[in-house]
Amino acid sequence: MYFSVEHSLERLAVFAAYSECDSCEDAELTSQLIEGLLMSGVHVELLLLNNKDKSSCHLPAHPHLTIKTLRASSVWLAVPELKRYMQCHPGEIVLAVDDQYIQAASTANLLSGLRGNVAGLMHNTNWGTSNSGVTPRLRSRLMRLLYGYTSGVITESADTGRTLELMCRLPKARIKMLTQPCRQDVAISGCIELLTEWQCCGVCSVNSGRYLSA
Repeated sequence: MYFSVEHSLERLAVFAAYSECDSCEDAELTSQLIEGLLMSGVHVELLLLNNKDKSSCHLPAHPHLTIKTLRASSVWLAVPELKRYMQCHPGEIVLAVDDQYIQAASTANLLSGLRGNVAGLMHNTNWGTSNSGVTPRLRSRLMRLLYGYTSGVITESADTGRTLELMCRLPKARIKMLTQPCRQDVAISGCIELLTEWQCCGVCSVNSGRYLSA
């Protein structure tokens, strides 16, 4: 059972995948994180793509859980809907899980006029391993730009944090490591504290100077 913590985080949107066969463990970790947040009193709105993510989500019903199925069937096609979501919920934290989801949410944040507040959660560094060449260089530049429009990224290992720091040039202050954040009560509390801190930073268009430039 998760213990109660004092926090001001009341609502949280989670943009994540549940269906990729090669990331079943990641989906389980995300589910455990959401369950921990719910049991800590946070209202969670889970944003799922309109594909088999919907049928493969096995989170138990909870009065604080809302599952919203987007019209889009792929991550990048969901950007317009995420943009509208951020415009309708200015300043609300959107926790995007893993690389493509973080980049898509950050793109939506930029298009919304920075009215959103995006935080990332990285389970692994598979996204950072590729052969040298033009594509990896362009990928690194894109990541550097889009990760700059996040409030911060939570990682589960020091290696992931170092890779982010190297590829995206994120300041160390915006990379927070929580060991297995979805399996330990103390780490759930730490995750809530981080998201509360980032929410209280007031991320919006009038505070755009806090973002990185490409």
